[in-house]
Amino acid sequence: PEGFDSWTPVCDAYETAQALVLCLELPGLGLDDIELKLEGDELAVRGERLTEPGQSGERYHRVERSFGRFERRFPLHAAVDRGAARASYRNGVLRVELPTTGRKQPAGVRVEIE
Repeated sequence: PEGFDSWTPVCDAYETAQALVLCLELPGLGLDDIELKLEGDELAVRGERLTEPGQSGERYHRVERSFGRFERRFPLHAAVDRGAARASYRNGVLRVELPTTGRKQPAGVRVEIE
């Protein structure tokens, strides 16, 4: 749900002959701030970007960066091999690779981020 304390990271999604690939921009987050899970026929990405603590006497003139909780859900139109799902996080970009198969897999598998 969107609100004052939420933001929506942008995502590129594409498919190759072997996999569905998603790349999300998550600058300022650490691995512990991101949850990545295959739930039913969807990929769920959740997390939170916290505001940086200010110092006494600071007066902001402009605040354009977004902070707060986020959740993005991506429907999986193709059957994916949940056991072979891979994810990496480098330079603020989360890359998820979901190898495609011809059969459905069990739901509710957590994907570890390297």
